[in-house]
Amino acid sequence: MKRFMRIFFTYCLLVPVVVSYADELPQYCSQDCAVGYGEVLGESTFGVKAFSNCNNTCVNPVPFLIDETFTGIKWQCVEYARRWLLINKKVVYGDVDVAADIWQLDYVVTPDKQTQKPFINIFEW
Repeated sequence: MKRFMRIFFTYCLLVPVVVSYADELPQYCSQDCAVGYGEVLGESTFGVKAFSNCNNTCVNPVPFLIDETFTGIKWQCVEYARRWLLINKKVVYGDVDVAADIWQLDYVVTPDKQTQKPFINIFEW
């Protein structure tokens, strides 16, 4: 599964126009939405906005970057967690299959991948 995700993310980053960046949402990203795709759902106490991805079947393969650092596929839970860490702790993590796998990580890294920090103490920094 991790190999599939690496290939998937690589493909998404290398194809110049995967979906003309939200001009055309996949059909399942605009049907049966509790809240429309891309609308703000809320904001963390630390100022990180959460955006709707419409429903649990919507995967719009558009990468999201902050200062050239890949945070994930818009607006998936793994992307939110990576974006929150990047904005608040200035670190990111590598590939995970699902968000629950984040808790199994031993370390996180700075965006330039020069420094590793133990994940277990992340909220003490």
